Amino acid sequence: SLVTQFEQVLKNLKAVVEEAGGTMQDIVKLTVFVKSRDDYVAQLKPLGQVFRRYFGDHYPAMALFEVSAFFQKEALVELEGMAVIE
Repeated sequence: SLVTQFEQVLKNLKAVVEEAGGTMQDIVKLTVFVKSRDDYVAQLKPLGQVFRRYFGDHYPAMALFEVSAFFQKEALVELEGMAVIE
């Protein structure tokens, strides 16, 4: 499901940021790519709950794009994050 994939992507992002010596609060920009904007909007509440588990009250700048397909056919969401780590 979209929510399950979203959580996995955030878990992956967290691992990368922490490996670089940062935290999720160091992420300053997130770009969200979804296969279906309508599905994303329909799932906003559970997606928001997952988001808050990883980011708390931190809200980086965000953009959402609907794309026609991903490299992996079963993918529903991809994230690109930019962190500033001092």
